[in-house]
Amino acid sequence: MMKEYNNPKPSEWNEITTRPQLEKAALFSPVQNIFETIHESGDQAVQNFTKEFDGVLINESRVAI
Repeated sequence: MMKEYNNPKPSEWNEITTRPQLEKAALFSPVQNIFETIHESGDQAVQNFTKEFDGVLINESRVAI
């Protein structure tokens, strides 16, 4: 749930506007696996990942970009 702030003190601005930081090293392995799967399985892998991450099933063999 999103927090709501009404007229925060200027001393609180930095804390409440700081975005969370992800550990980039932790992302490398999952992303690398996705790239390898797409390299090996091509369009079928793209369809599977699109369904998994975006919740969309692509039935067309061609997609306009």
